[in-house]
Amino acid sequence: MPELKNTGGSYAEDYGRTISFFVHLYHATQKRRYLSLAEKVAREAVDKLYVNGLFKGHPAKPYYEATNGVGLLLHALLELDALPQRWQNAF
Repeated sequence: MPELKNTGGSYAEDYGRTISFFVHLYHATQKRRYLSLAEKVAREAVDKLYVNGLFKGHPAKPYYEATNGVGLLLHALLELDALPQRWQNAF
């Protein structure tokens, strides 16, 4: 996500696909560094996109919408949460 600093963050879809990728890589290799990366990206996504109980599609957008991959982000967070002892009480 090379433009992250200039835009204040990325689209929900980008975060979601990245989290999911690292979760699947962790499942395939059992290397904890991939799990740590998934958690780091997930924390950033929550910090930047979760506002007033809802996820926005992009941090620079002052409104909520059903586009920009919010569903993919939610799915990836569920994948991460499905791992034992992860992200309990995160919100």
